[in-house]
Amino acid sequence: MQGFQGYGYSREFAEAMALMVEYINGNPNLQLELTAACDEICIHCPHNVDEICKDRDADENIKRMDETVLKKLGIMEGSRVEAGSILDDVNETFRTLEDAQKVCGDCMWADKCLWLMGKPI
Repeated sequence: MQGFQGYGYSREFAEAMALMVEYINGNPNLQLELTAACDEICIHCPHNVDEICKDRDADENIKRMDETVLKKLGIMEGSRVEAGSILDDVNETFRTLEDAQKVCGDCMWADKCLWLMGKPI
């Protein structure tokens, strides 16, 4: 979420995601349930069919990223956390470009990602 800028997504998804990011960032006390599956963020994704991701590669990649973050933070899937707290924890835990690349891998948008660009080498 920290690096999202809308590249490579459908217009509908990008607009919905931008609103979701704005809402979550603007409500640090919001309770979030952490999952590594199709969730509220995926509602407008064209691959979401009946709350199941129909793009196998994307689904596996997103699950891997989510599980990597949860494991590194020591949080169990299904846990409820405050939005501001989890965002702070992610930014504190993934401090370097190497840390971030463990989550994002070789993302084709890395050169445009504000979160990755903000990480010291």
